[in-house]
Amino acid sequence: RGAGGDARQGTRTAAKRGLAGARPTRMGTYPGSAFRAGAIRNGTHNAGGGILGGNQSRFGLGAQGRNKQKDGPSVVAFGAAKGVVPVSDTKKRFLELYPQPIPSLYNTVIQELLVQQHLIEFGSRFEYDKVYALGFMSVFDGIMEDYKGDKQRLFNAYIGSLQSNPDQFRKDARSIQEWATGASSLDNLMPDSSGTQVQKDLAGISKAFGSGKKAYNKFIAIGIFRILELGSSMDPASLEKLSTALGAPLDKVTSDLATYKALLSKLTKARELMADVLEEQRKRQRQRDAEMADKDKAESSPEGPMQLA
Repeated sequence: RGAGGDARQGTRTAAKRGLAGARPTRMGTYPGSAFRAGAIRNGTHNAGGGILGGNQSRFGLGAQGRNKQKDGPSVVAFGAAKGVVPVSDTKKRFLELYPQPIPSLYNTVIQELLVQQHLIEFGSRFEYDKVYALGFMSVFDGIMEDYKGDKQRLFNAYIGSLQSNPDQFRKDARSIQEWATGASSLDNLMPDSSGTQVQKDLAGISKAFGSGKKAYNKFIAIGIFRILELGSSMDPASLEKLSTALGAPLDKVTSDLATYKALLSKLTKARELMADVLEEQRKRQRQRDAEMADKDKAESSPEGPMQLA
């Protein structure tokens, strides 16, 4: 099949092994979020084994809601107003907005994530908020860290297929990142209706959960983790305090963070396997090129092949 066919086959094999059957070995890292091994080992929470410990089940996001993004309050409900939108319509729209081929390592995860986020955002009790935006951006940026294509265009197509505003996602995630990084203590990361704008937003989230109008989803758990990470409050007690203050179910938060850890670990392993396969293919191609060059040189020599006396 040649080097090209070998490389493609090797890449598909590496992606399949990494995402489906690889044993998680270590946490991945990506710009803006350093998932350090020390943070994982720091303390225990119930049976979870730390702030990112616990059950490493499939990264299912559940059927929670739908929201067309717009400017305004950080907690806004949209799901019920959108009616029933088939998952197939969202997938079709994504392919229309981003028709370029996506390597299998990324395409498999992106397609699964898109379906699961569709189920979240098109539900009757979905409410967009900044914690949700931060959680999603952390997942998306983590998945696409090493992607060589047009990341921004792919992101715009992904969010656009969900009928949301990609600029708003980025803006809200950035604002809460800056706020959490500047917090001087855990208390400054808590919801407060008389505090900073972000603290007021968190108070709105807490109120929405308390009223039963807002459905929990797993991006919120990841957003909570990122707030604590940026605010240097990585112990399980801090996770419990912030989750409780927001009204997010603590057992689901810890379980979803463990699943997030497993996803990042598998992605890291898949990248390592793919890099090894591609490097081996490049090595073989260099050897073939060198052999071909030597053959061409010998055939083009004026004296011709050396003859034995």
